[in-house]
Amino acid sequence: MRRVAAAIPLLLAAAPALAQPAPPPPVQVPPQLLDPRMTDQLVNMAQGLSNALLNLPVGEVQAAAEGRPPTWADRHRTIRDVARQENPNLDRDYQRQIAEAGPQLRAAHRAIVTALPQIVSDLSRAADDIDRAMQNMPRPYPGR
Repeated sequence: MRRVAAAIPLLLAAAPALAQPAPPPPVQVPPQLLDPRMTDQLVNMAQGLSNALLNLPVGEVQAAAEGRPPTWADRHRTIRDVARQENPNLDRDYQRQIAEAGPQLRAAHRAIVTALPQIVSDLSRAADDIDRAMQNMPRPYPGR
Protein backbone atom coordinates (compact mmCIF):
# COMPACT_ATOMS: atom_id res chain seq x y z
CA MET A 1 0.00 0.00 0.00
CA ARG A 2 2.83 2.36 0.83
CA ARG A 3 4.43 1.61 -2.52
CA VAL A 4 1.26 2.61 -4.33
CA ALA A 5 1.02 5.81 -2.29
CA ALA A 6 4.66 6.61 -3.08
CA ALA A 7 4.11 5.94 -6.80
CA ILE A 8 1.13 8.31 -7.17
CA PRO A 9 3.22 11.55 -7.09
CA LEU A 10 5.61 10.01 -9.62
CA LEU A 11 2.72 9.13 -11.94
CA LEU A 12 1.30 12.63 -11.65
CA ALA A 13 4.67 14.18 -12.39
CA ALA A 14 5.07 12.03 -15.49
CA ALA A 15 1.65 12.96 -16.89
CA PRO A 16 2.82 16.09 -18.78
CA ALA A 17 5.56 14.10 -20.46
CA LEU A 18 3.07 11.48 -21.53
CA ALA A 19 0.65 14.14 -22.80
CA GLN A 20 3.14 15.56 -25.32
CA PRO A 21 2.39 14.68 -28.92
CA ALA A 22 4.50 12.07 -30.60
CA PRO A 23 7.12 13.40 -32.99
CA PRO A 24 6.00 13.41 -36.61
CA PRO A 25 7.03 10.40 -38.67
CA PRO A 26 10.06 10.88 -40.88
CA VAL A 27 9.25 12.35 -44.26
CA GLN A 28 9.38 9.90 -47.12
CA VAL A 29 10.79 11.27 -50.35
CA PRO A 30 8.61 10.26 -53.31
CA PRO A 31 10.42 7.63 -55.40
CA GLN A 32 9.98 9.77 -58.53
CA LEU A 33 12.35 12.34 -57.03
CA LEU A 34 14.98 9.70 -56.34
CA ASP A 35 15.03 8.58 -59.97
CA PRO A 36 18.12 9.97 -61.75
CA ARG A 37 16.06 10.20 -64.94
CA MET A 38 14.13 13.03 -63.26
CA THR A 39 17.22 15.24 -63.52
CA ASP A 40 17.50 14.47 -67.22
CA GLN A 41 13.85 15.39 -67.65
CA LEU A 42 14.46 18.66 -65.82
CA VAL A 43 17.44 19.43 -68.07
CA ASN A 44 15.29 18.74 -71.14
CA MET A 45 12.51 20.93 -69.77
CA ALA A 46 14.96 23.74 -69.06
CA GLN A 47 16.30 23.47 -72.59
CA GLY A 48 12.79 23.58 -74.03
CA LEU A 49 11.84 26.57 -71.91
CA SER A 50 15.04 28.38 -72.86
CA ASN A 51 14.39 27.73 -76.54
CA ALA A 52 10.85 29.03 -76.16
CA LEU A 53 12.18 32.15 -74.47
CA LEU A 54 14.77 32.69 -77.21
CA ASN A 55 11.98 32.44 -79.81
CA LEU A 56 9.81 35.16 -78.26
CA PRO A 57 9.18 38.02 -80.67
CA VAL A 58 10.54 41.34 -79.42
CA GLY A 59 10.83 43.43 -82.57
CA GLU A 60 7.51 45.21 -82.08
CA VAL A 61 8.53 46.19 -78.55
CA GLN A 62 11.82 47.51 -79.89
CA ALA A 63 10.00 49.52 -82.58
CA ALA A 64 7.61 50.96 -79.99
CA ALA A 65 10.55 51.91 -77.76
CA GLU A 66 12.11 53.69 -80.73
CA GLY A 67 8.80 55.47 -81.41
CA ARG A 68 8.18 54.09 -84.90
CA PRO A 69 5.65 51.72 -86.43
CA PRO A 70 6.81 48.09 -86.58
CA THR A 71 7.93 46.68 -89.92
CA TRP A 72 7.58 43.12 -91.19
CA ALA A 73 11.14 42.43 -89.97
CA ASP A 74 10.29 43.86 -86.53
CA ARG A 75 7.29 41.56 -86.21
CA HIS A 76 9.51 38.54 -86.81
CA ARG A 77 12.57 39.58 -84.75
CA THR A 78 13.09 37.32 -81.72
CA ILE A 79 15.26 37.40 -78.64
CA ARG A 80 17.50 34.85 -80.41
CA ASP A 81 17.98 37.25 -83.34
CA VAL A 82 18.90 40.10 -81.02
CA ALA A 83 21.29 37.89 -79.02
CA ARG A 84 22.95 36.63 -82.20
CA GLN A 85 23.91 40.21 -83.06
CA GLU A 86 26.14 40.22 -79.99
CA ASN A 87 27.23 36.57 -80.20
CA PRO A 88 27.18 34.91 -83.63
CA ASN A 89 27.93 31.54 -81.97
CA LEU A 90 24.90 31.80 -79.70
CA ASP A 91 23.33 28.45 -80.58
CA ARG A 92 26.60 26.49 -80.25
CA ASP A 93 27.50 28.25 -76.98
CA TYR A 94 24.00 27.69 -75.66
CA GLN A 95 24.12 23.94 -76.38
CA ARG A 96 27.57 23.72 -74.75
CA GLN A 97 26.33 25.50 -71.62
CA ILE A 98 23.35 23.18 -71.36
CA ALA A 99 25.64 20.14 -71.68
CA GLU A 100 27.98 21.53 -69.02
CA ALA A 101 25.09 22.23 -66.67
CA GLY A 102 23.97 18.58 -66.66
CA PRO A 103 26.46 17.32 -64.04
CA GLN A 104 25.87 20.39 -61.88
CA LEU A 105 22.11 19.85 -62.02
CA ARG A 106 22.54 16.19 -61.12
CA ALA A 107 24.66 17.12 -58.10
CA ALA A 108 22.12 19.76 -57.04
CA HIS A 109 19.31 17.23 -57.46
CA ARG A 110 21.10 14.73 -55.21
CA ALA A 111 21.73 17.41 -52.59
CA ILE A 112 18.09 18.51 -52.59
CA VAL A 113 16.79 14.96 -52.35
CA THR A 114 19.18 14.28 -49.47
CA ALA A 115 18.17 17.44 -47.59
CA LEU A 116 14.44 17.33 -48.35
CA PRO A 117 13.33 15.17 -45.39
CA GLN A 118 15.16 17.42 -42.91
CA ILE A 119 13.81 20.57 -44.57
CA VAL A 120 10.22 19.31 -44.43
CA SER A 121 10.67 18.20 -40.83
CA ASP A 122 12.08 21.60 -39.83
CA LEU A 123 9.25 23.42 -41.62
CA SER A 124 6.71 21.23 -39.85
CA ARG A 125 8.26 22.02 -36.47
CA ALA A 126 8.30 25.72 -37.34
CA ALA A 127 4.61 25.57 -38.27
CA ASP A 128 3.85 23.88 -34.94
CA ASP A 129 5.82 26.56 -33.07
CA ILE A 130 3.93 29.29 -34.90
CA ASP A 131 0.60 27.62 -34.08
CA ARG A 132 1.55 27.44 -30.38
CA ALA A 133 2.64 31.08 -30.41
CA MET A 134 -0.61 32.13 -32.07
CA GLN A 135 -2.63 30.25 -29.46
CA ASN A 136 -0.78 32.03 -26.65
CA MET A 137 -1.22 35.52 -28.11
CA PRO A 138 -3.57 37.78 -26.16
CA ARG A 139 -6.82 38.54 -27.85
CA PRO A 140 -7.50 42.29 -27.70
CA TYR A 141 -11.13 41.92 -28.65
CA PRO A 142 -12.93 39.20 -26.68
CA GLY A 143 -15.30 37.07 -28.67
CA ARG A 144 -13.41 37.23 -31.95
